[in-house]
Amino acid sequence: MLISPVSWRRSLLSAFRAVFLVVAAVVALACSGFPNPLATPVPPDGLHPKQPVPVVDPANPAPVDTEKVGELARHRAIWNAVQLRDYSLTLVYGCDCALAGRPIVVTVADGQVVKATDAGADVPLDDLTGFPATVDALFAYAERNANAGKIEMAWDEQRGYPTAIGVDPDLQARDDEVRIAVIEVQPAR
Repeated sequence: MLISPVSWRRSLLSAFRAVFLVVAAVVALACSGFPNPLATPVPPDGLHPKQPVPVVDPANPAPVDTEKVGELARHRAIWNAVQLRDYSLTLVYGCDCALAGRPIVVTVADGQVVKATDAGADVPLDDLTGFPATVDALFAYAERNANAGKIEMAWDEQRGYPTAIGVDPDLQARDDEVRIAVIEVQPAR
């Protein structure tokens, strides 16, 4: 008995559908054990998505490096005296984070981020949540981490802005180090 080409195609199509449904069911069951990423709140600091393990008792925080804090205050005063509120800066984040390793160009108007691009493509501003993306935010980030296990900073001596910030919250933990490089800051034209 010969099977017509139409019947044969229908049978084959039915078999493919059955296999697809079985595979889809297996994938759905396998994925059901993963946490819902939409239910996870955005971390307050996108550069440190994992909470650093405290090295010391929270009641007795690590001492602040007063030399670094003085250096920070001196350079912030230089930056404030420049009064540059409209500028663009190119940042590279070195961290275990979504923006790592790529030059991000940020446009700042009146001290606020108004645009960001990655290789010419727009970056949604929400993607910068938790990332210091203005010079003032970089200063605030360095101040927040003044009692980290290790903090290193480099500066543009003429305008005072940080050209590099390196933070290692816990010297005993692995993969919690963060580096931020400021490639350039250009006044708006």
